[in-house]
Amino acid sequence: MRWLTASFRSMVVRKGQPVVCALAVVSLAVATPAAAQQRESSESARRSVRLGIRAGVSQTTLKSANPFDDFTWRRALTAGMFLDRWLTDRFGVRLDVTVLRMGGTNRQTRDRSTHFDFWRLAIPVSGTMRLFSGGKVQSALIGGMAPGFRLHGVLDRSDSGTQDVTSDTSFMSMSLVGGASIDLGRLRMDVQYLHGLKSQTAVSRLLNFSMHDRTALITLGFSIR
Repeated sequence: MRWLTASFRSMVVRKGQPVVCALAVVSLAVATPAAAQQRESSESARRSVRLGIRAGVSQTTLKSANPFDDFTWRRALTAGMFLDRWLTDRFGVRLDVTVLRMGGTNRQTRDRSTHFDFWRLAIPVSGTMRLFSGGKVQSALIGGMAPGFRLHGVLDRSDSGTQDVTSDTSFMSMSLVGGASIDLGRLRMDVQYLHGLKSQTAVSRLLNFSMHDRTALITLGFSIR
């Protein structure tokens, strides 16, 4: 009797092994594509293109080679677009298109002042490095170069009147750009600083000194894709 019971148990175990193996194979076959699809979806999300619009406040000033010049800061509204493309989990590229109102007032003496006012189309091209990514919250550093093109420019001198310098075809600015961004879902906040490298050529010729701009801006954006 004991021999019969042992034989029956042995047979059940031997016959159960293929069933267990089959269940394991089926589970592995189902889990592997699901995990791969999840990884692929996550990877695709990290590397997707992101397009959005933004608006905010800019503050600009002008720096002159003349040590006696002192331009005031000017605050104005700004607006534009951004386009992101992540190449890896941490690194990507970014293109901004921003309209800036820049300029400032230079009070050299009590009875004479020079006011410069112009609109610029700035197109920063930057590398991005992701610092933090957790759920819908992401943060990144950006840094690159920002070519700019004048849209309209006016030079107003208290001793000689107003001059339109928009037609200066030689003008194209070049700035270093750096900053940081924080994303919360579709919302984005940017803090950027543009450090002008190339002088304002038209004004430099009129005033006989080289001049560079400095711009800080804070914007809120919304991703539309």
